[in-house]
Amino acid sequence: MVNIKINDVPISVEEGTTILEACREAKMIVPTLCYLKDINEIGACRVCVVEIKGIERLVTSCNNTVKEGMEIYTNSPKVRDARRINIKLILSQHNCFCPTCVRSGNCQLQKVANEVRKDIVTALHAAKAGHPGGSLSAADLFTYLYFEEMNIDPKDPKKADRDRFVLSKGHTAPGLYSVLAERGYFPKEDLVTLRHLGSYLQGHPDMKHIPGVDMSSGSLGQGISAAVGMALSAKLSNDSYRVYTLLGDGEIQEGQVWEAAMFAGARKLDNLVVIVDNNGLQIDGKVEDVCSPYPIDKKFEAFNFHVINVADGNDMAQLRVAFDEAKTVKGMPTAIVMKTVKGKGVSFMENQVGWHGKAPNDEEYAQAMADLEKVGEALCQK
Repeated sequence: MVNIKINDVPISVEEGTTILEACREAKMIVPTLCYLKDINEIGACRVCVVEIKGIERLVTSCNNTVKEGMEIYTNSPKVRDARRINIKLILSQHNCFCPTCVRSGNCQLQKVANEVRKDIVTALHAAKAGHPGGSLSAADLFTYLYFEEMNIDPKDPKKADRDRFVLSKGHTAPGLYSVLAERGYFPKEDLVTLRHLGSYLQGHPDMKHIPGVDMSSGSLGQGISAAVGMALSAKLSNDSYRVYTLLGDGEIQEGQVWEAAMFAGARKLDNLVVIVDNNGLQIDGKVEDVCSPYPIDKKFEAFNFHVINVADGNDMAQLRVAFDEAKTVKGMPTAIVMKTVKGKGVSFMENQVGWHGKAPNDEEYAQAMADLEKVGEALCQK
């Protein structure tokens, strides 16, 4: 056996194991693009690069084997920057017809997002209450933030320079809890205690009891205000962390949202990214019928935001392009308005307003999990 450390966690693996295989064995996610086990393991895309202590250059994890005493880092700033550059170079020569490409959806991040969706459905079934629709529509966004975008450390949830995330639409806590569990903030087994008496995982995020939660939320419209305050604090303290907040399209009917937006724009908080989950449905029906928020992009532009419209917020490639663009913005906050599918991934929940706030029964749970298993099987990387 070979003794190594991955993200400071000691593990032992068999001699001849690749770094990628060791990371997967340790449940440490390393994204891949060109890698197909036993078919293509040449490291051409360099998306799977990792940092090894004592070695200046980054190495591809799919075709390099572990060595005794090796210390590997899978998500350091150097690694994330390299992956972004590599993806940009690939996309610069890409026809961008991703929806019709035979490899569409075949990335590691989407595999994680599918696991997050399974966790959401499982937690809600156990709770017998909660909000599946908006949790499922935002599963890809949660996954991208916590596995690719944000500077975080599950072993040190309160580290001072971490990026912050505020779930302004707090009722979709099952989505946040699921990605936190997948990322290693707490055991996945705890998800089935959702909303149970005595559990720390209740219906809305609680920063005092849940590792990885930066702000308690629930009352719609208030989360963005907290996020704006965090971004302002970073500016006043000359701190480098960024702040992300997720709002629902029904939530932005709240007036407090626009007070916060006006303040953020006036203070030129370019370390703030506001994301709107535009799945088109809220508890009472279509958002355009209840109290239309459209045009969402023009409203944020009026408050001095740089606005990025994402045609498919359930597509990782489009999310990557949006967040990379957000990092280039100076002198104003960014709003990412992403079109999503409410209930994404579960056939009978998709675009159905009735699944805004209802848990699946035993039969529905079995069908939902079968749907998600099929999604997982369609991803070629095992």
